[in-house]
Amino acid sequence: MSGFADYERHDALGLAELVRRRQVSPSDLLEAAIARVEARNPKIDAVTSRTTLVRPEARARLLRRLSYELEYRTTRGDAAGVNR
Repeated sequence: MSGFADYERHDALGLAELVRRRQVSPSDLLEAAIARVEARNPKIDAVTSRTTLVRPEARARLLRRLSYELEYRTTRGDAAGVNR
């Protein structure tokens, strides 16, 4: 898994907190999530459209949106839209 090896040790709130503290970047989280999907999907076949995973422009767009959401919401005290 690239970028962030401890991805699976945290839930969504924990990951958002790491981003808020700038211990991990949103791009590292995105790459870790994509790597996790790519590693597991052949066995479970849960992701039917890989467009977002493989097209660079789609990946970049998703990363921009994720970065915005995490930065905006964590500075407001939310964890990516999940209130504590």
